[in-house]
Amino acid sequence: MANIYSSRYFATVTFLLALLAGAVSAQAQESESAKDGEDFVFEASSNEFRAPTGVEPVADGLYTFRWGAARSLFMITDDGVIVTDPLNLKAARSLRDAISKMTDQPVKYVVYSHSHKDRAAGAQIFKDEGAQIVAQEKCADNIKETPYPGVLPPDITFSDHYTIELGGRALELFYFGPSHDNCLITMWSRHASALYLVSLVQPPTGWSQPWDPMGADFYFNNIVHYLKSVEDLAQREEIDWIVGGWISVGLDENGKKFLQPPHGTMTALTEAREFWELVMAEVKAEVDKGTFLTQVADRMDLTPFESLSRYNEEHFKLFIRRVATYYTTGW
Repeated sequence: MANIYSSRYFATVTFLLALLAGAVSAQAQESESAKDGEDFVFEASSNEFRAPTGVEPVADGLYTFRWGAARSLFMITDDGVIVTDPLNLKAARSLRDAISKMTDQPVKYVVYSHSHKDRAAGAQIFKDEGAQIVAQEKCADNIKETPYPGVLPPDITFSDHYTIELGGRALELFYFGPSHDNCLITMWSRHASALYLVSLVQPPTGWSQPWDPMGADFYFNNIVHYLKSVEDLAQREEIDWIVGGWISVGLDENGKKFLQPPHGTMTALTEAREFWELVMAEVKAEVDKGTFLTQVADRMDLTPFESLSRYNEEHFKLFIRRVATYYTTGW
């Protein structure tokens, strides 16, 4: 019996030491990665880049608020402020402080890009000063069915299109069906000639691997249609810029990483649509051959995807498996 306990003790100590070594290694990676650039750090534990909190100008009166890896859009007018995606309570407080340094106007509206709690939490800060929350109607249903303490229900909902007019400026909201979440919207600042679209495209390029290989709450069957609809809007209204909801990291000519600006041209939107078209077509073709789901990613020719920004073969194969599984349910 003593030998058994000794073995268990030894195994436990070995396991704890391994955990400690892993933690030290992760901290070392994070510290080392932080030297790559002064404007952001790489967190090895979460496998993502995070930038310091700050405000970035997009156009006259239009800005992004940067928090960690996220970006939210806000618009300052002579009659008040429109805020999007408060993110969380701490981020919302920081955003409110930043706005207070730029204007004494109150926040009149908070717009949810979609209902996921990592984007929609924290609106209470603005609600307390009288702001109204706006969201697509399916977001209201989601929030009601799966409540989260920090996510407030919207005061104003709409189906396909809604315009917020404030201080001589407008933020137009469009819904083109399910995509990332079943209620993701595209926002258009007419005076800035800029769109704001979260998660489906990351300017300055759209030819990039999705951050989450598991594609949580993605409606793959409608993403190409959604992006085409946004392209049609941009072409019809001659819109110049698109702003993403997450930071992007680039490489300069010396191979040093740097934080990309918050917006890019409509080329990024087209590249995103072309990426999804190719993924969907290749997965469909392989599954239709009768290939088992577990073998789809290995049988597919991944060469066309190797040029993707953030390309990681292991993660990309997981992503392909996710899309293939979705396809077998019928899209």
